[in-house]
Formats: sequence, structure tokens, C-alpha cells
Amino acid sequence: MLPFDATVSPGGQSIANLLNNSINKTLSFPPPVACLPGLNATQLGQINAVETTAFALDPVQKAQTQLDTSCFANRPVYGVLDVLRARLPFADGRKGVAQQAVILNSDASVRAILHSGEILSALPGSANVTITEANIDPRRFGTLSHLNHIALKWLQAFPTTNLAVEAAKFLLTSPTVPPTSESILFNANIPPVEVAVFGVVFLSDISSFVSSFSTPTGSLFFGSSQGQSFRKWALQNPSTIAWSSSASSPQVVHETQATNSAFEQVWTGSEALIQKGATDASTVAVVTNALGGQGLFSP
Repeated sequence: MLPFDATVSPGGQSIANLLNNSINKTLSFPPPVACLPGLNATQLGQINAVETTAFALDPVQKAQTQLDTSCFANRPVYGVLDVLRARLPFADGRKGVAQQAVILNSDASVRAILHSGEILSALPGSANVTITEANIDPRRFGTLSHLNHIALKWLQAFPTTNLAVEAAKFLLTSPTVPPTSESILFNANIPPVEVAVFGVVFLSDISSFVSSFSTPTGSLFFGSSQGQSFRKWALQNPSTIAWSSSASSPQVVHETQATNSAFEQVWTGSEALIQKGATDASTVAVVTNALGGQGLFSP
């Protein structure tokens, strides 16, 4: 998953506005973190530490003041390998991180560089890592066709051996949904595998999309103007948005290009709630209950 926060408003230009004003099939998206405006000195230092050492890229000299799409082709986009078939890019309970993501198709995998452990995938949100010379050593990175050392580091990073064993067993089942509540993997602290994707990411590189019903602050994204821009952009091609309550949800609401009157009815109701200023967690529950009452949740 390549995460992005569709609600941020850096430099006076939100990601949602970019999507809304650039509805076309040649927009490279999501943006590389190095191209985002408003980065602070710490974030810029983290990006330069990784990209100059691991990838031999030139350093970013200063933070952007506006979202500049001409920067996109020259910097990698960071995401996470969806090892346990999570519904959202980051674990439940993680604060201040992106709640929307794109899922790449298999053809784009040849442009992916993998690394065991989080470095830049949560930026510009709240990161949980300290960058050291060891974890940005180029030898710690690999590709999907040269994965053994990445897999070993990943398994060694688990907090317990039992959890690592269960994760390995789970992967061998070729899962399509997250672990159930009966599994010790359910909501477990699983180490991430970070992905850096080089080159532009067009709609033709994307297989589907995911989004939380909520924003990173817990208000309604479903039914918002930013959410509408996200839908309009994501469904230009025959694709799917999986709307989810959490990363571990057993069921989600699948939206496609085909108009669903029940879905649109709930969307309109959610818009009305937002206009009334009712956008807290309890309102999100009202919306998801309404979708459930329409029978719109499925695995």
C-alpha cells in the first residue's frame, strides 16, 4: 500500500484540491514524501539521510512551499507491504498517519525496493522510528526477487518467536482477509516491511484503493468534500475503493464505478451530518451502522 493523507492542506493547496483539479489518467499519485510542502527540518533530514545513503539520490536542498508535481518523477514513493492483508496502511490506534492508500498491481512490483522496518512510510504523519546508519545501509534493502535477507530481518524483528511462527503460517495460507479475532495475530504488533517505489505511479499502475471512514483526527472522511474528490479520482478507471472501519476489519464496503443507490443514500446522509458539524467518532459509527443496515459490508 502507498499511503497518502487526502485531508492535509500543505502550502494552502490540499491533496484533495490537487485531485479535484487534476482529474486525468496521467497524474502521478500519491506524491513522494520529498515533494510534499511544509516539511520541517527533522523530516527533511530523515528523507535526505535515507535517499542519499540507501539510493544515492541528491539531497533535497529545502522544503517545498507548494505541491510541485514536477518533482514526482525524481523521488520514490514510500508505502508498506500488506503482509497480513490489512485493510488500511497503518495499524489501528496509530495516530496522525494516513488513512487512504493505493494498492499497486503486480506489474509495478519490479520498481519496488523493500526494507524490513519503518523509515519514511508514515511521513508526513507521526513516525515511530529513529534513523541510524545501520538501518539505512544499502545492504538492508532488496527486491521482491531477492527477498531472503528481508524476510529474515522481518521475522527476527517480531517481539516473540510464537508471533513470528504464526505470521509465517498465516502467509502460507495465501490469505485474502486479515487475521480473525481468534488469532494471536489479530491487532498484534507486527513489524512492517517498507516499500519504496521508483518512477511515476499512474492510475494504470494501481489495482485498487483503500480508505478509512474517518480522517486521522477521527472525524468523518466518508461524505466529506475531500472524500468526494478521492472517490472521483479513484474511480476514473474500473476499480474498487474498500471503505473500512479499521485495519483489522473482517468486512469492508466495496465501492465501484457502478452506481449503488443504497450507498449513495448513506453518502448523502453523511454529507448532511458533516454540514451540521457532527463529525466525531460517534457520528462515524452512525454512518457505518447505516451502511451495515443496507447490507453493504462484505469480506
